[in-house]
Amino acid sequence: MPDFFLLKSQKNEVFQAIQNSGFPPEEFEWTVVKSRYSSEVQVSRVVHKFSGYYYQFEYHRELNYGWFSPGVNFPIEHAGAASWSVQIQYVNAWLKKLKRELEEPDLWEAIANEKVLSEISVEQNENIPFSIEEIHRIQESLNEIKQYLIPSQPFSAEQLKYLDARFDYLDDAATRLGRKDWIVIFVGSLTNIIVGLALTPSIARELFHIAGTVLGWIVKIPFLP
Repeated sequence: MPDFFLLKSQKNEVFQAIQNSGFPPEEFEWTVVKSRYSSEVQVSRVVHKFSGYYYQFEYHRELNYGWFSPGVNFPIEHAGAASWSVQIQYVNAWLKKLKRELEEPDLWEAIANEKVLSEISVEQNENIPFSIEEIHRIQESLNEIKQYLIPSQPFSAEQLKYLDARFDYLDDAATRLGRKDWIVIFVGSLTNIIVGLALTPSIARELFHIAGTVLGWIVKIPFLP
């Protein structure tokens, strides 16, 4: 059985589909791999370079097949297509799944960071009140963090209202709580913001990084390892 590689015109259609989905085409590359149906046959696979997710183009028993990751409910799934036009529809659907998976925030990572920082704050800090100078520094830092978040991705009016409420609460809490209690509430609020605003993974990581940069002096450590 001969190898099954896509035509140049077909690859160009995949290029167009990637572009239309909002991905930069340079994030993808073509590779040649063994067929799922025969180890003696090589086929074309397009790979998202940064995640390793892929769409593999197969031909078996006179049908086009697509093997792709991520799938709808499983890490790897496949589907048969009677024609190339149906195959390219599957590619479009796969790109939507890929975007969903890449943009989904890692809630477990956020919870882990909340737990680690909260435990360290309990171990390393006295629960003494902040000084007036420290409260002013916290207020400036909170505003800096918020000003990073607002243009980071599109937010609705309700989401911006939610964001303002969370930061107003943290601002007020710094005047009432000891530093140990405030740190625990602050890190929990970061996690709530990530979930409540459905921040992308990259923005969520940057949020913790910026928070660690501007407020890490309180616990003398970064918020992310």
